[in-house]
This record gives sequence, structure tokens and C-alpha cells, in this order.
Amino acid sequence: MADVGGDPDGGRYVASAADPDPGRLFAGRYRVGSRIGSGGMALVYRAYDTWLHRTVALKVPACGPPGDPAFVRRFRREARAVASLSHPNVVTVHDCAQWAGRPYLTMEFVDGPTLRDLLADGAPMEPDHALALTEQVLRGLAAAHEVGLVHRDVKPANVLICTDGTVKVADFGLARSASASSADSRGIHVGTAYYLAPEQIIVGTVDARADVYAVGIMLYEMLTGARPFQDGSTVQIAYSHAHQDVPLPSWTVPSLPAELDTLVGWATNRDREFRPADAQVLLDQVTYVRSSMAWSEDVRDAARVDAARVDAMDPAPRRAGTGGPARHRRLGVALALLAVAVAVAAVTAAVVWRLSGAGPVANVPEAVGTPQNESNRLETTEPTEPARTAGPPAAIAPPEPTRAATEPGTAAVPDVRRLGTDEARMTLSDAGFEVEVRKNRPYVGGNIVVRQSPAAGRSAKPGSKVVIIIA
Repeated sequence: MADVGGDPDGGRYVASAADPDPGRLFAGRYRVGSRIGSGGMALVYRAYDTWLHRTVALKVPACGPPGDPAFVRRFRREARAVASLSHPNVVTVHDCAQWAGRPYLTMEFVDGPTLRDLLADGAPMEPDHALALTEQVLRGLAAAHEVGLVHRDVKPANVLICTDGTVKVADFGLARSASASSADSRGIHVGTAYYLAPEQIIVGTVDARADVYAVGIMLYEMLTGARPFQDGSTVQIAYSHAHQDVPLPSWTVPSLPAELDTLVGWATNRDREFRPADAQVLLDQVTYVRSSMAWSEDVRDAARVDAARVDAMDPAPRRAGTGGPARHRRLGVALALLAVAVAVAAVTAAVVWRLSGAGPVANVPEAVGTPQNESNRLETTEPTEPARTAGPPAAIAPPEPTRAATEPGTAAVPDVRRLGTDEARMTLSDAGFEVEVRKNRPYVGGNIVVRQSPAAGRSAKPGSKVVIIIA
């Protein structure tokens, strides 16, 4: 084996007799086959365990001198991290040891492509396929988050697809406890720039929400066929993640439903306080959206079948001037299409309600200077089954057009939706209004304004009260 890479300090590692070489017996046990993966820090080979008679994946460092304590610690950390998990969506580690001073791991061999391979061959994907893959990734990450582990390097190359369709999350080599820093011992940030969360770049500490952000980026890529930020150097890409909002998928693929925009916008919010708390929270909503979209499609298919049946009924010709079979067929088709429209509208409304603030707001009495219809618009009833988690902040929803104040002695109420509570208070106070803060129901701890009364642009007297609803 020739040179296989260098460490971050620029050193080169020259292959030694302790390294895997195709055809050789490694560690007196593993018959080394072809290389199946490589990166800046590790090489992965297909190998055959001659003791247990099974195919495994053999992973060894790609750089650093033999016995380097940093690499030994990393490999042991990965083994411990994955050994603490037992989940069908996480790659299983079989063994962790050293041979001739060289640390190595043997893992479950996954006979199938990576998500990166699928994206290269067939992106963008159909929404249901993208959501199905995302569900399985989130299940694996949820198992890690449940025991306090953060992957920190979620990306398509670390998502393996078995021949039976099972998805497995791999490469927990960068995994740390939720309280650990995202930089290594030399202060170098770890992870892949295309999928780094803003806090990994700016703050240096991460929790489960960094993995959620990376999953959101992968979902965007599956739906659109491209990464949101992919032009420029690694530094420029990282800067974009830190300082720019991820565009909505429908801007690239206009046919995508709003529910997918909502999911991606929520998962990739630059402020981690307004992302899903962990993989399980996002998984709940992905599952809900996927089932709702499938139900909508079933309704459409059933309506198409019904319309075709009606159109095929009584093919006898109609006499001129009579309301014969053709007229009834047209009526039947129209009714079937109307049923589709009503059903799809109901499903869309339910999904948007679930994802746009975790349900309706509390009853708000009419505020000073508030038209009756605006106060009524804020009144809702308690849901019979409130959503389990808060949806994304209202920032991903397009703002309503504002209307200029026209009445003398009044001023236009500023639009404070999508602002934080303190900023909204300051904006309204500067405009001469008093502020009353109310909480969305159910309240889950956010501080983003999702509703206001009077509405933005309405005429109201200076000194009157503006009610803001936070979630």
C-alpha cells in the first residue's frame, strides 16, 4: 500500500507492515479484500473473518504514526459509542483492538450503496422515497440521542442502504456526548462543511440539534438534487451555513408541497433554539407528514377511478336537446373532482395546523383599536388532540401584505411576526404602542411571535395595546 493520506498538520503517513493489504491476513484473523471506503481519517476494507466465517468491514486509520494516542482514543471512542447502541438503523461494531500498534475496528458489513450513491444516480427523489429514507436515518439517530450521543458528522456518505432497503447510520468516529466541543484537541472543527450546523462553526459546542440540522440538509438535497450551499471553498460554504438561511425546496422544485418546505425550514433553522429538540421530535413530524401525503394521494387515486367509472357508464349516445347519460357523466366527474378538492384541502389544513406553531392560539380578547373581525380571527378552541411538539417558527411562512394607515390620528401597526419577543416589544414601543404578550397554546417554550392583533398595517391609535402571541 502506498501513501494513503496526511494528518491535519501536514504530516504524511507511509504504509507499514501492520496495515491491511488485499489478500493478506490482518491481525491473524481477517482476510483483507478490496477497499470500500476512504476519508481524511480512516480507510475501510471488505474483509472475511476466518474465525467466525462472516464478511465484515475492517476500518483502520488513514494517517498518523502507528500507536498515535489520538487515533487510538478515537477508535476506542467510536467502538464504545456504537456498542452502547443496539438498533437496526445503526451499524453494529463487532470488535475493537490493536495489531502491531495499529488500532482497528471490525463492523457489520453492509452490502449496498450509500445515500451519496443514490443521490448521484437518481436525484431529486420522489418525496415519499426521500421521507422514507429520512425516517430510518432519524430512527438511528434517535437511538443515539436517547443515550446522550451526538453523531456530529451526519452526511450521505455515512448513510448505508442494505439490499433489503434497511438504512443504517455509520461512522460514529466523531460522536461525543452532547456536552462536548465540536473541535478536536487542536481546535480544528470536525464534520463536513456541507452539513455543518451554524453552531458547530460559530460556537464550537453541539448537541442533538446539530444532527437534526444535517438531516434537514440531506432532506433538502434528496428533494432538490443539490445541496443548498455548494459553491466556493470549504470556508465559504461554512460561512453560508452560519449566516444564510437554507432556501426552501420548492424554490428549486415548485411542485413540492408546502409541508416539505415546512419540515426543511424547521430542521435547518439557523437558531438551534427553534429546531426540533432531537431526532425523535423531527421523526414524529416526518412520519405524520408522510402518512398525510400518502392519504392525500390515495384520495386522488380513488377519485380518478371513480371519475373513470362514471365516465364509462351507459355509453349510449344522447339525443339532441335531452339531459341524457353524457350530462350525468359530466356531473359525476365534477362531483368526484370536488370530493378530491375538499379532501386534499382538509389534509393540507391539518398538516399546516400541526406544523405551524403546535396548534391554535389561546383566546385573545378584543384589544384597543382592534376591528372585531381581527379579534375573532385569533380566537380558536382547544384542540382535542394537540400536537406533541412545536412546529417550525413562522419565519418560513410568507408575510401577509401590510396596509398603510389612512385614518387621521392613527398609525400603522408594525409587522412583528417572526421576531423574538424582546425585539417585537421594542419595535412596537418605538412605534408608540403598548404591548401585551400571550403564549400560544400548547406552549412549548419558544419566544417567536406567531400572531399579532391588530394585524400588521392596521390603523390604531398611538398608546393603544397590541397583543402578540409567542410560540
